[in-house]
Amino acid sequence: MSHTIHSKPLLRTSVLIPVLLLLTSATSSALAQDKKVKNPLLRDRINSGNTVTEFLKPIQNVQVTPLAAGAIISFDTREGANPTVRIGKTAPTQEPRGRDGKLQWVFKAEDEVPAYIPPRSRAAVGPTTHRLRLQPVLAPNTTYFYIIEILNGGQLVQETGSFSTISRRVKVVFQKINVLRGGDDTGTGDLMFQFFTNYDQTTNRKFDWLGGRSNPLKIADGGSTNVGKEYSLSNIDDLHLAVNGYDEDFLTVGAPAAGGPNSVQVAYPLDGAGHNRAGAWNVAKADFDLSSAVPSDKPTNVPFMLYSLPIPNNTGQDVAFAVSGYYTILPSLIRLRNSIYETIKVPNKVQQAPAIGRRFKINP
Repeated sequence: MSHTIHSKPLLRTSVLIPVLLLLTSATSSALAQDKKVKNPLLRDRINSGNTVTEFLKPIQNVQVTPLAAGAIISFDTREGANPTVRIGKTAPTQEPRGRDGKLQWVFKAEDEVPAYIPPRSRAAVGPTTHRLRLQPVLAPNTTYFYIIEILNGGQLVQETGSFSTISRRVKVVFQKINVLRGGDDTGTGDLMFQFFTNYDQTTNRKFDWLGGRSNPLKIADGGSTNVGKEYSLSNIDDLHLAVNGYDEDFLTVGAPAAGGPNSVQVAYPLDGAGHNRAGAWNVAKADFDLSSAVPSDKPTNVPFMLYSLPIPNNTGQDVAFAVSGYYTILPSLIRLRNSIYETIKVPNKVQQAPAIGRRFKINP
């Protein structure tokens, strides 16, 4: 049996194939262009001579830079979006809202934090990137939740998450001691002082001294001495300061009366003023509430003055003094730097980086 091969139909097919491919390509391109016009989240980008079509999520690449009493939130949206950021103390829940009853993420009214975002804090870093700095209304060392929302094609789009603010850092400086009475009838006392910060805590407890048995401070009544003691504390709401001061003579004779120091290494504040035949002692204390103190980029020194307690029985050989210094609420440890995510090129393959436009990274 013989088979006849017809060449003309094959020729027609060979002519039609390129035409069909051209029509298909043109139609696909037109549909893609039409789709991009209707969908602002699609865009073309030239990569190594090839056109790559990217689809942008309505909200993506959320990054939170926590501060001690606020936060900086950065994220990407489509161009022209006007996002809203809500902050809450507890995790949001989904509830039906609006006429259509669609589920939306919401905070309970009592849990939402009035984190007002002033217009000047809203920085359009790139065409699609938003950077918002919350005013300092958040508590340090606390976990918060956020809801970011925009209208996309008339539909509400939301993104949720959480972050924790950093702890409050405080610097304490003891600067100077003014001696009112040095505990010696000669007018010049052999003195020693002990310094305490947050002595009732474990992690922030600081202890130091000035002078001692082998090198007492010889200070006349009405004189003074520089201290220069500095300490750093973190995650505190209250600051407790105390300074023990006493005449060194009693240490070489014997233990004083009950309640007084009996060693150079006494690591607790005294209960009050006192004296015995060997010497005298006193204490200056003060407490500060820092729960509402807010860190600033330009921190200021808050001065303090600690006065020793009244002397119960004035014998002329008592110890009385005042300690001056200051504390400072330190700024956040986190600084920001700009960084651009770029396309990652792999041999024979192009992998798109997740972020588009200018982003912010934490630079510790």
